[in-house]
Amino acid sequence: MAFFDREVEEAVLAKRWETDCTEMTLTQNATENPRVHRGKGLLRQNAEGGLCFRIYPPGDGPLEGTFDKCSERITAGQLVPDDEFYTLRATDWGGRVWTCAQVHPKISTTGCSGTLYGMISGEAFDLRCEIAEHNIGKSYFLRMVLD
Repeated sequence: MAFFDREVEEAVLAKRWETDCTEMTLTQNATENPRVHRGKGLLRQNAEGGLCFRIYPPGDGPLEGTFDKCSERITAGQLVPDDEFYTLRATDWGGRVWTCAQVHPKISTTGCSGTLYGMISGEAFDLRCEIAEHNIGKSYFLRMVLD
């Protein structure tokens, strides 16, 4: 992981790093027609110091496809094929772009008031800050007028 920001470095060393992401993409590796999942989410450090991600894809209902069936297709001692892995790309609220070339995500579904929502999560063993862009987008201001 490339540390360019003292605040990020201190948070990682204290095992409390977390950043919200405005855009996250998972793209299947080693296939002509890769599965792609997008959504907002977060990158965070767990209690053991490992780096994890969560993506909340838009829309209701369970997610299409499955990530956890790999164990049913592969016998013990066999290598996991490349197309079982995905590349993670996440842009945080500060404009930093984080990437991890080989993640094995897990899908879960939760319900609230009878509606199902999907979530994709996993560990990012080699998370890198690829680009540090300045947030040049829209600026928002609050103006107070006192009478």
